[in-house]
Amino acid sequence: MPICIKDFDWTQTSEKISLSLDLRKTSPKNVDIVYTNSYLKVSFPPYIFEAFLSNLIEAEKSIAQITNGNIEFALHKTVPEQEWKELCLKLDKKRSQELREAAILEIQQQQQGRDKQKKEEKNNRERFAVSKQIEADDISREERKKIIAKQKEDFLKEPNIAPLLKGE
Repeated sequence: MPICIKDFDWTQTSEKISLSLDLRKTSPKNVDIVYTNSYLKVSFPPYIFEAFLSNLIEAEKSIAQITNGNIEFALHKTVPEQEWKELCLKLDKKRSQELREAAILEIQQQQQGRDKQKKEEKNNRERFAVSKQIEADDISREERKKIIAKQKEDFLKEPNIAPLLKGE
């Protein structure tokens, strides 16, 4: 059973929320961070920090950075200048579970979107590489044809070959 972390520091500016958590001497490679526009979870076994944010953030612009046994978040507000009264919502177990499941679903959809985009980018790179290779092969083939035609022409122009071809 994970140990829930309730001890954290947070401040806000007009543009962002700064959040700091103590990693309790956990190695950074053992830290798992997941966040959406309204949910934040940091897992570092046997500890877990989970927050259902009281307002929305821009997850794409927000960052997390691990330094000196702490994890520092810079969460960009969706509505700048909005004053947050509290960082986390106080929810009962049922509502927490509903929001957690919704957040997990959102994370899965985001991951599927990223995976699809990566796959498309990879396919585009492969198509581009194949088209460039075909282009290079076409140029090489044309150059070989020109060389063969030139060699054939030079061969036929040689004086001691011409009588052999006429049958003399």
